[in-house]
Amino acid sequence: MTIIPVEFDSYLGRSAMPDLEPQYGGVNPDPKVQSYVNSVGKRIVPHTQDPKLPYTFKPLASTQINAFALPGGPVYVLGGLLSMMSNEDELACVIGHECGHINKRHSINQLTNTLGATGLLMGIDAYTKNDKSNKDLMKVSAGLLELTKMGFSREDEYQADTEGVRYAARAGYNPLAMVSFFGKLQSLSPGMNKFEEWTSSHPDTQKRIDNVNAVIAKEFPKAKQIPTTSLNPSSGSTSKPIIIPWTNYIPYGIGILGVGTLASVLLIKKLKKSA
Repeated sequence: MTIIPVEFDSYLGRSAMPDLEPQYGGVNPDPKVQSYVNSVGKRIVPHTQDPKLPYTFKPLASTQINAFALPGGPVYVLGGLLSMMSNEDELACVIGHECGHINKRHSINQLTNTLGATGLLMGIDAYTKNDKSNKDLMKVSAGLLELTKMGFSREDEYQADTEGVRYAARAGYNPLAMVSFFGKLQSLSPGMNKFEEWTSSHPDTQKRIDNVNAVIAKEFPKAKQIPTTSLNPSSGSTSKPIIIPWTNYIPYGIGILGVGTLASVLLIKKLKKSA
């Protein structure tokens, strides 16, 4: 738990968006793809823990295989990940997973644990006032830098997976699509992938599959009877996804694949500009 106001989440997320999007080729220029990803996200929103958050759902042009969320509402799906999708249900489960991280405030909680609530608030206050020499601001910058080297805990990842299948199922999607999607990730690097070996704080893909199957069996026992929805023909990427070595992702976080918060990196850049 954290005493940081939820309004801070949205501020941090919005402030990071302008720096984040260009790093991934910007928003996919195809309005049909934009509308499609947004429509799937908006279908998930009413079933989240906090549907009043200012959610946004955008496809990015990059062919990297990834999806991630910023605090307070922004969710991004990259082109390489879209090209892997077999049906809309898989996309809904991935978006649900990212919404789970947002609703459970995993990024904010980690920052609070690292810096302390008072230090974080004072540092952010100094940042908003452009107080370049403030010691708390320097501590926030250092803490954020350290956080980029850390991943979400096993508990956080399991929690986001659980919330993701719940949100998707309540929105009418087949939650078993999360299992099929994880199977694809597992096929990219069998067993515990190199990125998850980099830090023991992250569960391997099979354990995440087992966790999701247990949740589905308990809460959605008739999941096999739910038909899947075909992907919108105009939504898929026709370009070949880039399979980037797992270690290349370390400085930026890994979103749905299991690690990190991009917001930390981007806010560090803003803080450095103010220094």
